Amino acid sequence: MENLYLIESHSVSEADFRRAAYIPPFAAEELLDSQNLSDRLQTTLEIEELLEIFAEYAATQVNFASMTFHRTDFKHVVAYSEHSKFAHHFALAIAGRQLGHICYNSLSPLSPLQLEQLARLHRQLIFPLKNSITFLELKQSALKDSLTGLGNRSEFEDNLPRLLAQAQRSGIALHLMVLDLDRFKLINDQEGHLVGDEVLASFAKIIKRSVREADSAFRLGGDEFVVLLFDGDNEVPQTISRRIQDGLLSEKTLRRLKVSTSIGCARFRPADSVRTLFERADRALYQAKANGRNCLKQA
Repeated sequence: MENLYLIESHSVSEADFRRAAYIPPFAAEELLDSQNLSDRLQTTLEIEELLEIFAEYAATQVNFASMTFHRTDFKHVVAYSEHSKFAHHFALAIAGRQLGHICYNSLSPLSPLQLEQLARLHRQLIFPLKNSITFLELKQSALKDSLTGLGNRSEFEDNLPRLLAQAQRSGIALHLMVLDLDRFKLINDQEGHLVGDEVLASFAKIIKRSVREADSAFRLGGDEFVVLLFDGDNEVPQTISRRIQDGLLSEKTLRRLKVSTSIGCARFRPADSVRTLFERADRALYQAKANGRNCLKQA
């Protein structure tokens, strides 16, 4: 088969379907149709595509308005209608590993036979889903900074053009903040790199606590960090900046080392490119340093 992706394989047999109680025997064409689903589910490792394939088939067997798969680090919705009254939840697990939860919303309650039919389909989904989650985790780890858990430079550079295009289309305000730690090299030289790493990790936690759910934070390298602020006026960067600076004062080690941060911020303009937006924020950062450090400057 072309484009077949396997991290871990599992063959679906007629015996798999006979294990469920109270299920009428499958007709030969139904078994063939189910085998075709199994084959299709193993043609991709992209979890969104996998769930779309599964939902498309499941919707031919059971009438539902939408299907949602979610786990702590991922959520995907396949919606066929906005109207629903009932929710039916399934936990998906394999060999003791929790993969996530899947929820079907429908206008009317699903019958026990329909619920069992979905459970039976889940047995075909479970192995390809595990493979897709493993692939997702590998991709996510490649885009995360190992020290801080923030997005790394690659993730920032991958996402910024798309986010700027989205801001351009929607007219939603977007601010780019560039932060670095004042005199961080001196801390590294005097206290050692282990303490320096501790400072960076603590600073990243403060940033995470300070930004809103819709915002994104990245570590570009060294002591250079970036925050993208969505949908806010010019006072939002000031609020986030105060939270970060207050957070530095609340951490005992950071307070002892007199750690502070200088911040430059630029608001996206329609004529901006990725380069010009970053350059304006970077110039504002140097203005903050020239103004005595430990402050915010907005371009």
